[in-house]
Amino acid sequence: MMQAGSQDEEYFAEYRLVLITLWIATSATVLFVFEYCITIAQEISLMWLRKWTGATWLYMLNRYVSVLYVIVDISPTAPDEKVISSSFSCCQLTVLDSRCAISARMLHILSLVQYVIFAVFSSLRVYALWNRNVKLGVIVLVIALVPLGVNIYNDATYILIYIPSTLPQTQCGTAFGISSAVVFSVRLALLARLSAIGADILVLVATWVKTWVTYREGIRIGMRVPMASLLIRDGTLYFIALLVMNIYQILNNTIPSFLVADAGTVYISVLTPMLISRFLLNLRQVDQGQETEAVSTRSRFSAIHFQQPRSLVGNMGEQLCDGSSENSDEYNAEDIPLDDMTRMRE
Repeated sequence: MMQAGSQDEEYFAEYRLVLITLWIATSATVLFVFEYCITIAQEISLMWLRKWTGATWLYMLNRYVSVLYVIVDISPTAPDEKVISSSFSCCQLTVLDSRCAISARMLHILSLVQYVIFAVFSSLRVYALWNRNVKLGVIVLVIALVPLGVNIYNDATYILIYIPSTLPQTQCGTAFGISSAVVFSVRLALLARLSAIGADILVLVATWVKTWVTYREGIRIGMRVPMASLLIRDGTLYFIALLVMNIYQILNNTIPSFLVADAGTVYISVLTPMLISRFLLNLRQVDQGQETEAVSTRSRFSAIHFQQPRSLVGNMGEQLCDGSSENSDEYNAEDIPLDDMTRMRE
């Protein structure tokens, strides 16, 4: 009797965990679909119908690799009849030779592509912001690519498994054959997150230094330059959000209490590409505004931007549009390009 009661408790505990996981995954998917629907018109006008640059290709890759990832992730999978039994020290599992293994491998490949996209995004931002500084861009790129190398190693040591369940539902998963591999993988995951944090900090520092130059030039010529507005326009909020998400993932991997509620990691996998897409759309909106003003009598007055020769990276070095200057007729330091500030001071 007590054994039956214990089995019932295990059943309901597992059922509750599966439901919570499904709710979290479903809500994250709904958020992704909603974001896609409300930005598709902007994407068409700012990306598809305008000249393509390296930034445009980066946006398209980020956007539609994420779309494909979500489609594969929510697609139903069923195990093949052909399985190979295998015993691990912790539990009895079944190594897969199945159709659902295809889905798992596709998700791994798409996640690797996303790591490349995230690294290139950070690198191009610093490269363009600092007047095509190749050394600084390469440093950020190398550091940001560490998670890619870690995940390639993990994918090579993973074993695809079919996890039996007391519920009618079963799932594909991954596991390590030996406990030492598990420990090493945890250490590698920590290294990957620390590297991602380091790359985010480098981007933030490079951005803040450039913003400080703008602020200082405005002060020297006696014009008002609100620092808060500059910090909004230089993309600080985007990169702080990316930094916070990477810090959360470290906490999730190292503090056991975080593993109980893993909703954060599910949402991070959706929010990261969404933030990058929004950032690139904002840059294109700024670029479109500058092109419009170029044919008007006020073409000389636009949002502060770090003027650079147009190249393959497009306007990756520009500042963002905060929506506050569009209806303002007051000229101040925010309305004058940085190069013009320097010439006025000289």
